[in-house]
Amino acid sequence: MTKKVVVGIIPRLNRDEEAEFLLMSSKRDFGEFTGFYYPPGGHLEEDEDIKTALIREINEELGFEVIPLKQVEKSKGDVKDQLTYWWICSAVVKEINPQKDEVGDVKWFTKEQIIKSDKVWPATKKFFEKLQIGKAVSAGGIITQVVDGKQKILFVTFPNGDLVLPKGHIEDGETLEQTALREMKEETGFLNITIIKKLGSINRPAVEDNGNVVLKDIHFYLMKTPNFEQNNPEETTGWFTIDEATPHLFQQEVEFLENIRTELDS
Repeated sequence: MTKKVVVGIIPRLNRDEEAEFLLMSSKRDFGEFTGFYYPPGGHLEEDEDIKTALIREINEELGFEVIPLKQVEKSKGDVKDQLTYWWICSAVVKEINPQKDEVGDVKWFTKEQIIKSDKVWPATKKFFEKLQIGKAVSAGGIITQVVDGKQKILFVTFPNGDLVLPKGHIEDGETLEQTALREMKEETGFLNITIIKKLGSINRPAVEDNGNVVLKDIHFYLMKTPNFEQNNPEETTGWFTIDEATPHLFQQEVEFLENIRTELDS
């Protein structure tokens, strides 16, 4: 009987702007592969769907939450009668709390380090030899107003309840500021917008409209408008406090907004 295993590919950019990936080793005896590294994950329980299993396994093993974004591979594993599902995941890894009885070590590796290492499982090496993750740059804006006595931020809303800050890709010849202003005007319908200052940037994995997986740098600017009349916005939008929006955002956006909360309130 084939055993199904799901693993999470968790990328980030290091200080040298290189993509690196979180791998772990097990304390279990795997013979010649004992102590070898592989992406976190585990077996599907009976009647469990893949995403639920992935979230549960990584939380149990390493103590943090992930958001499965896209399955990028399905292949035979290194263990007999094993089928592995490989998923790109988004996560903000502030602290790793490995399960002491099972996890041996946890490390970040670049793709080159994984391929060259003699301590990485063969199936993991094979996967990373084929993996292509690009880079993308976007820019957008944060605009606030007081609604019912509370400071609220304008978000793009989706039917499933998800929220995102207005943003978009840089077009040829544009600066970050020009992109941020254009995208804000297009998505929100606010035509008279000006930039106050840059607030910072975030980096997270994303799945593009064409299905490609990228590590995206997203630059955000604080903006203002003299009135809040919207003229044919491309997106559906709504006003939310940071606390109201938090359950519906990627964790990277939550962390970013918490870091700039005082700037928005001033």
